[in-house]
Amino acid sequence: MKRFTLDELLAGKLVCCPKCRATELQQKNEGSITCMECDMEYGVINDIPLLLQQQTNDGTKQDIQAFWGELYQTIYKDTDDDLDQTMLRDGLVKLEKLFIHRRHLAVVEMPVADLKGKRILEIGSGAGAFSALFKSLGAEVFSVDITLDRVISTAK
Repeated sequence: MKRFTLDELLAGKLVCCPKCRATELQQKNEGSITCMECDMEYGVINDIPLLLQQQTNDGTKQDIQAFWGELYQTIYKDTDDDLDQTMLRDGLVKLEKLFIHRRHLAVVEMPVADLKGKRILEIGSGAGAFSALFKSLGAEVFSVDITLDRVISTAK
């Protein structure tokens, strides 16, 4: 499974500035991209554009990010650190079988046989299980999450 590089995201105009919605974003220096329309700058970690405004007075958003970040660190991080491609592929096969057996929304609303070549946006990707499953079935997947640890986990 291949994921988009930052260059591919920017060249294909597959991301936009959250402030002004412009798709003209450029990498001006290592670790950041800049909107060519409104001049907002966003961080980049591991080729992942961080499209959340870094300065916020929204305590609720910070509380949500802290909660999910701590949960990830406590429950999932060690598993993610040990995960390799073989384990991921085996787990995705089992996950798909489980979803089909239980008629899970992920395979009922989006029949897995029809995913190849489709574009999917997953909002709140968490650890990335759905995104990885859909990608393994040939979909072009775009995943977002409010928590940086979860975004990196999904990308991995």
